[in-house]
Amino acid sequence: MKTKLFIFILLFNFAAATQCGAQHTRETRGDHHDTNFRYCRIVHKNSNEYTGSPYLNKEFQTGDVIKIDSRIYNDQKLRYNIYEDQIEFKNKDTIRIVPGKSFTKSVRIGEKTFIYTDYIINGKNHFGILEQLTKGNCSLYYRHKVDFEEAVKPSGYKEAKPANFMNVKGKFFIQITNKPIIDIHNKKHLLMQFPNKKKEIQKFIKTKKINIKKKADLIILVQYCNELNKASI
Repeated sequence: MKTKLFIFILLFNFAAATQCGAQHTRETRGDHHDTNFRYCRIVHKNSNEYTGSPYLNKEFQTGDVIKIDSRIYNDQKLRYNIYEDQIEFKNKDTIRIVPGKSFTKSVRIGEKTFIYTDYIINGKNHFGILEQLTKGNCSLYYRHKVDFEEAVKPSGYKEAKPANFMNVKGKFFIQITNKPIIDIHNKKHLLMQFPNKKKEIQKFIKTKKINIKKKADLIILVQYCNELNKASI
């Protein structure tokens, strides 16, 4: 029953991505939903036409969709399309896109949690999906990233190459209490976010040999920052 209700809400809230044939027909008429068309045109091609994958995990996994009003749609079939920055929902043979802003608060897929949120990169505002790595007074997030290379046609001495999805290095973000979510530039920038605990954190980084470019190390560091906050209360 929840799945049927979820499907109804998806259809009511936005034009969802459906089967490829229908989307290509609409595309020829100049439909403006470019994101859905690009997703359909690339992702649903025969797999031998491209290498790599736009997905965090290609297979759909069981997960939950948490609405902004905190209602939960349990046991949905979901996957994260990194390239399109969209969560896809599958019901039988139909694939749709989980609506984002003003509808979804977060999505749990397997053991991972993703949030729909505003965030800042180099002072510029963005909106999209971030994986939540830790939660607390200090929260850590990660933005996955996949690039796409167009196919190369054979010419002269160049060999033909199929289109290719490439996993590339993403970005880490931090949020202190209710402040904006910001990207982490470097160690100095990170320490600036904790002016009252700078010396303790600096010592911890040195003692534990923390590399802020590594996810596991950053999680340990942020957990320590939360412990410091609890100790000062």
